[in-house]
Amino acid sequence: MRTFLVAIVLAATLLPSPARADSATEAKLRFERGNRLADRGKWEGALDEYLVAARLAPAPGLSFNIGYCLEELGRFEEAFTAYSEFLEWEQSDPAAWGDVDEAFRGKGRERLAQILPNVARLQVTTEPAGAAIYLDHLRYGRYGVTPRTLAALQGDRELIVTLAGYRPAHRKVRLTKGEEVVVHVVLERRTGTVFFAGTPADALEKLSAAFDKA
Repeated sequence: MRTFLVAIVLAATLLPSPARADSATEAKLRFERGNRLADRGKWEGALDEYLVAARLAPAPGLSFNIGYCLEELGRFEEAFTAYSEFLEWEQSDPAAWGDVDEAFRGKGRERLAQILPNVARLQVTTEPAGAAIYLDHLRYGRYGVTPRTLAALQGDRELIVTLAGYRPAHRKVRLTKGEEVVVHVVLERRTGTVFFAGTPADALEKLSAAFDKA
């Protein structure tokens, strides 16, 4: 397992984030400690170290390492998210992605493909895009924003999408391991009626003119 986890270039792991020098130093130490634990098959401990390092100095290599640990632990839904985040660096930060060796790019795609039979997937798109995605309850936290494909526990779930200025949308979905459900939601804009009253008499005319220009 060591070849997958340790061979990622450490400099590339730490460069993408404009982290303070002390944060980068701690991230480097956490990264190296995680590697030592992973080399001994201590996946829980390695995961903890990589998660801290990623908070201090986010980078593609750490996303890959986190996904690898989660996969080894059988936490496939979370591994799917981590591997997806690894591959998303290509769009979100091309400079950081450019520092990732092509072999590891391919390894990320390969690992993601291998765990697909173990996860139920939900692809969510909205019109307009950028809506927050929730499953079952808002209090559980959001799963990113649309468009996005996420992995979740199989079963009957309630999809909730929210966007400022639009009514929340709810959809019932049935997720099955090894399959992907696609949901597209056209959001309904919030509307209402506003009544104005005031003086002098020309105030309403001025207000009406302002709305007409908006």
